[in-house]
Amino acid sequence: MQAQLHACLHEPHSVEHLAQTAAMDPRTFQRRFKEATGVTVTEYIQAARIAKARELLELTNEPVAQISRSVGYSDVSHFRRLFQRATGVTPSEYRSRFGIAARSSRQEDLSMGQPARIRSTPSR
Repeated sequence: MQAQLHACLHEPHSVEHLAQTAAMDPRTFQRRFKEATGVTVTEYIQAARIAKARELLELTNEPVAQISRSVGYSDVSHFRRLFQRATGVTPSEYRSRFGIAARSSRQEDLSMGQPARIRSTPSR
């Protein structure tokens, strides 16, 4: 079930549907899922979606709204709140710290002999 969830994060998932897919009673499915993963189905799906969103924010320049939809959140403001609760920063802040653009600017600083995150300003 975990592999199936990861393959279809963008789709809505109900416990009833997942239990039916696993040929189990919903209560039994929930209990066994929590025993196997340590978290509820809902917590697991949310964590997997946030992890995928982090990956997309780091590796792509896709707009936050598009990333939100691609990981299963149709309400972008709800996604932003969940992301901030899980990571401590907004999706935009996360991208500026860890995204490919941030990485390339730190590489430029290092190649110019500047400490990372410190930029010299040109004198006039």
